[in-house]
Order: sequence, then structure tokens, then C-alpha cells
Amino acid sequence: MSFGELIRTQRKMRGLTARVLAREAGISTAYLSRIERDLEKPPRDEVIQRIADAIGLSVDAVFAAAVRMPPDLRGRAQEMFAVFRAHRSRENEYAAGEDRHETHCS
Repeated sequence: MSFGELIRTQRKMRGLTARVLAREAGISTAYLSRIERDLEKPPRDEVIQRIADAIGLSVDAVFAAAVRMPPDLRGRAQEMFAVFRAHRSRENEYAAGEDRHETHCS
């Protein structure tokens, strides 16, 4: 789901009008409409934060939809990637162990 689709879907699910969300985000209704229709790139970080707050979504989920790292994690990107890769490696090792176990037990 694109950033714009996420914002529009979540806004409607929460019963917010585009006008209300735009006002709370500090942007024009026309700009919000273009964002929701993916005619604009995701907005500045501050606007993404205000949109997330206004529609009650986690900042991480909204920044992920924008394919952007949240500002508070940017300085720690290398550390975050290392943690993710280590976790992913353990998952793969576990899955491989399960496959070997099933093969030997069959």
C-alpha cells in the first residue's frame, strides 16, 4: 500500500474528512488530496508526524509507508540494520533447522 493510500484509507476508517485532517496537519486540503492520490511525494517529516498523530497511527508505520526512516532513528541507521539482519539470520537458521528436522523425521 502506498503512502497516499494508507493515509486516505486510515482517514476514512476514522471518519475524518480531508478538510479536518489537512487542518490538523497544517496543510491545504488540495495538497492532502494530491498526497492521497499519490500525485505528490510524501511530505516533510513534520507533516508526516502531524498526519500520524491526527489519524492515530504509529509514526513508524507512517514513515515506513513513506519509505523513509523516522528522524529519531536516522542517526542509528547502521545499528538498526545490524539488529534487523541478525534477527533475520536467526529466523533463517531456525527455519533451516525445522526443515532438517522434518526431513529426518519423515
